[in-house]
Order: sequence, then structure tokens, then C-alpha cells
Amino acid sequence: MGAAILVVGGARGLEDGANRPAPRDAHLLIFEAQRTLGLNQADMGALVGVSKRTAQRWSSRRSPIYPHHLTAAAAHVHAHDAASRRSSQRPPGRRSRA
Repeated sequence: MGAAILVVGGARGLEDGANRPAPRDAHLLIFEAQRTLGLNQADMGALVGVSKRTAQRWSSRRSPIYPHHLTAAAAHVHAHDAASRRSSQRPPGRRSRA
């Protein structure tokens, strides 16, 4: 599986936009994070701190996604990608001589 890229916000902190919904394409970012991590809606919701029902509403674009949800998703995708890179860069094991 290729590395996923999830970019969230800019240099400004969450204080500036904590109560404002994330951009319109945030639903696509959450979906891509969910796919990358191999999670269902309930597990993705739990991972970023929302209920299964809210995660379902995200899929149908009936509930806003806030910057802190994207930040949490991005942290998990980053950790997942870093672990994937480490495991793919390990040198093959040496065979023991019999």
C-alpha cells in the first residue's frame, strides 16, 4: 500500500479555528485516512473521538468535521505510514548455515 498524504491546517493553531468546520473536502480526507488505516466507520470515529453515528454522518456529509478531528486522523496516518516505511526498509534476514 502506498503512503497516504494528509495535510491539515497551516501554521495557525487550533485556537483560531477550533469552532469552525474544516474545509469542504475534509470529508474526503477523513475517508482516505479511514481507508489507509483499514478501519470501519465506528473504529475511525473512536480513533478521532466521535461516535459511530457522527462518523456515519461524515460519510454522507451531514455533519461537520472540525480541525481537531483532522489533526487526530493525520497523527494516526503519519504513525501508520512511518511504521510501514520502517518495516519495508528492514534488510532481509540472513540465512543460517547448516
